[in-house]
Amino acid sequence: MAINKDKEQLNLSNCNNALELSRVKKQAKLKEVDGKAINRSGKDLLFDNLISLEELAVIFGLAPQTIRNWVALRKIPSVRIGRKRFFQQRSLQEWLNQKEESQWQ
Repeated sequence: MAINKDKEQLNLSNCNNALELSRVKKQAKLKEVDGKAINRSGKDLLFDNLISLEELAVIFGLAPQTIRNWVALRKIPSVRIGRKRFFQQRSLQEWLNQKEESQWQ
């Protein structure tokens, strides 16, 4: 029983690390204009904290359909933009923290 809790704790920790790595990678992206790399504008930075459904599936190590099922069941916070679903890093972090706290109570 304690081994399962330790394993779940490790999985949550790995997800938190993966979310942080995703955020850092997105911030490090540069925009090319006429072959020259320039920093992204403030408008582009607005979407830096969004993760696509496919990216989240890779981060969690799950099938994209599993994430879609969670969205349909309202188990995970998401944002719909057009026909695509995105996830805010801040909301995911709060969701993970809530999951972590409920396991230990």
